[in-house]
Amino acid sequence: MTGKPVYIVLLVLASVLLTGCKRDAEVNAALAEVDAFTNEMVGRIKAAPNPTIGVDDAQAYLDSRKREIKAKAAYLARVRGIQVTGETEKKLIETVRLDQMTVVSLQSSSQFMNLTMSNAAFKTKLDKLVNDYLDLFQA
Repeated sequence: MTGKPVYIVLLVLASVLLTGCKRDAEVNAALAEVDAFTNEMVGRIKAAPNPTIGVDDAQAYLDSRKREIKAKAAYLARVRGIQVTGETEKKLIETVRLDQMTVVSLQSSSQFMNLTMSNAAFKTKLDKLVNDYLDLFQA
């Protein structure tokens, strides 16, 4: 009789640990997708022959994947702190923060600073892109 409760406790503990590992893999996959999306969006701006064309292209890309990325971001927010290991949570927080800072820093980037100051239409487009991106992470 004494061995049976210990066995049950060990079985429950093992299943909890396996579930945590499973969530870590899912979280890492979703995080990689959000990070790749961010890098692609920013890359489209920086690689464009004209910053205005780049921002338009990045906005179209964001708009085309908005639902999908917002769902991934919502998933990441839900599992944070309860269903992942500490290491995965730290990676999640750092990656999302870095991605957001990368996008926000476009507004003060030396590459675009003169254009944002001299071209109100460009500034409006860039601000919209940044705000739309940040909105992906709002509940």
